[in-house]
Amino acid sequence: ATAASALTVELVAPDTRIWSQTLRASGTVAAWEEVVISPETGGLRIAELAVAVGQRVAKGQPLVRLADDTVRAELAKQEALVAQAEASLQQAAGNLKRAQAVDLAGAIAPQKLDEYRANEATARASLASVRADLQSARLKLAQTRIVAPDAGIVATKTGVVGNVAVAGTELYRLIRQGRIEWRAELDARQL
Repeated sequence: ATAASALTVELVAPDTRIWSQTLRASGTVAAWEEVVISPETGGLRIAELAVAVGQRVAKGQPLVRLADDTVRAELAKQEALVAQAEASLQQAAGNLKRAQAVDLAGAIAPQKLDEYRANEATARASLASVRADLQSARLKLAQTRIVAPDAGIVATKTGVVGNVAVAGTELYRLIRQGRIEWRAELDARQL
């Protein structure tokens, strides 16, 4: 028979016990989770910071408003470009349709018919491009309003009204759900 190893393991089931010993511990109280509030778009002036430190906020509540004059002007320009591209596509499609109708009699040179097809395809691609630019402008306008992603308590405010916001720069920090936790520090003997 061999001697039992000094490193043996015994399997026990956990149970609840009341300890007669009280331990003193110190530690910090910290946020359970923090949420950093920052703009997704940059180069716009901070027009309004709607909440103060210590204030409780609800999910979706407006926190920051960025100046949107230039974004609205860009949106109007993109809407006009979409209307122009739609008109160009309509004209190119009409020209192609008429050319195809006339071509049944063989009255149009193949090169000219190819030109009408290319013009229609170019107009269609141009419309798709300006529609994408319009969607981008709408998204940027939406990003001028920053709302709370979750309920919580405002822990810090670093944004300043009038400053130009840089994308990703912290403006607020929230304690998510208003939950905090105590991070007790115990030494090995106490544990």
